[in-house]
Amino acid sequence: MDIKSALDYIYNLKSFRRRETLERIEKLLSILGNPEKKFKSIHVAGTNGKGSVSTFIYSVLKEAGFNTALYTSPHLIKFNERIKVQDEDISDSELIRLAEFIMEKASGLDITFFEFTTALAFLYFAEKKVDFAVIEVGLGGRLDATNTISPLLSVITHIEIDHQEQLGTELLQIAREKAGIIKQGIPLVTAEDNPEVLKLFDSTCKQKNSQIFILNKDLSFKKKADRNFSTSGLIKDEFSTSMLGDYQLENASTALLAIYVLNTKYNYNISTDKIKLGIKKALIHGRLEKIDNILLDGAHNPDAMRSLAEYIKDIDKDIVLILGIKKGKNIEKISSIIAPLASKIILTKSSFKASPLNTIAREVKKYNKNVFKTANPKQALELASKSEDSIILVTGSLYLVGDILSLLSKSNRD
Repeated sequence: MDIKSALDYIYNLKSFRRRETLERIEKLLSILGNPEKKFKSIHVAGTNGKGSVSTFIYSVLKEAGFNTALYTSPHLIKFNERIKVQDEDISDSELIRLAEFIMEKASGLDITFFEFTTALAFLYFAEKKVDFAVIEVGLGGRLDATNTISPLLSVITHIEIDHQEQLGTELLQIAREKAGIIKQGIPLVTAEDNPEVLKLFDSTCKQKNSQIFILNKDLSFKKKADRNFSTSGLIKDEFSTSMLGDYQLENASTALLAIYVLNTKYNYNISTDKIKLGIKKALIHGRLEKIDNILLDGAHNPDAMRSLAEYIKDIDKDIVLILGIKKGKNIEKISSIIAPLASKIILTKSSFKASPLNTIAREVKKYNKNVFKTANPKQALELASKSEDSIILVTGSLYLVGDILSLLSKSNRD
C-alpha cells in the first residue's frame, strides 16, 4: 500500500454517524491494546480557540523538555499535520504501517473517519512513548472519539452555536455536549464567560468533584503592546506571543492557566522561563498568518469572524477579500460581519464541502456590491493580486486557507 491508497481508504470512511455511546471506538481501542492509556494527556474542547490553546500548551510542554505530542484537526495542506510529535508530523511510512494494522484489526467494526484517525494517532503516540499528548476534540465532546482518554486536565474554550445538526440548536444544549469531557476528579480550565454556560460547567464540576478554574476570574490578562500582555491573579507576570490578533492573548492566557494547574496539582514545576519561551514560540498556521501582503485566517463561524473583523479594522490599507464558506455554516451572519470591511470581494470554493457561490453571493451583496465569483482558488488569488497596495484576506473556511497555502507553497517552490 502507498500513501495515496492509505489516505483514499481513510477519506472514504463515513465522516459522521449518529451514536449515543462511545462503544465502537472503545472496542477498537481495546483491540489495539488501549494505547490511549499509555501516555498522559490534556483534553481541549470548545467552538473557537481550541486549536490555538492546544498549540500553546503543547509548545510550553515541549520547551519544558517533555516528549510532547499534538493531535488537531482539520489539516490545512497534508493529512500528516494532524498527528505531531516534537514538531515532526507523522511520516508517510509510519502512517501507512499503522493504517494497515488498524484496517486488519478493525474489520467489521464499521468505524468512521475520525474514529480511525484518532485510533491511529493514539497508537502512534504510544509507540513514540510520549510524556504528554495534547488532544483537541474533533466535534462536540461527550461523544467525540477523543473522549476515550483519561486526561490530567480538561480545557474548554468559548462556546458558540455551531455544528447544529450534530450538537443542537441551543447554546446550553451545545455546552452540555462540550461539558461531556469533564471527568471525575479531573480539574477543568475554561475561557467561557457566558453566565448560563459557566453555571452549567460549575454544576457539572461539582457533580464530578472536579475543581474549576475560570479565565478572567482566577487569572486575568491585559494587553500591553502588540503581542505583549501581562497577567494577574494566580499568575502575575508578563508574556509575549508570536501570533497576531488580540484574541490570541486570551488563548495564551487560557493555556497559562492550564499550565498553572499542571504545576500546582501535579507538581510538574515547569519554570517561568520555559513557560515564557513556549508561549513565545507557539505558532499555528492559518490563524492570522501573514505571508507578504496576504493574510490568512480560518474563521468559519460568526464569533471567529468578529475577532478577525476587530483585527482588520486597524489595517490602513484596502482589503481585498477572498471568501469561501463551508456548507452548513451561517452564511448570513458571516457575510454581515466581514463583507462591509472589504473594498472588493472574490468568492471561491474550497476543495472540501464548499457552499455554492451563488448562495454566498446573495448574502454578501447585501453589504458589498463589488463582488466577483470564480470556483477556482488559484484564479481567485490571481484576481486579488491585481489590486496593488492592498491586503489580500483569505477567510471563511480552513479548507480554503489550506488550498491557498498550498498554492503559495507551490509558487515558492517553482
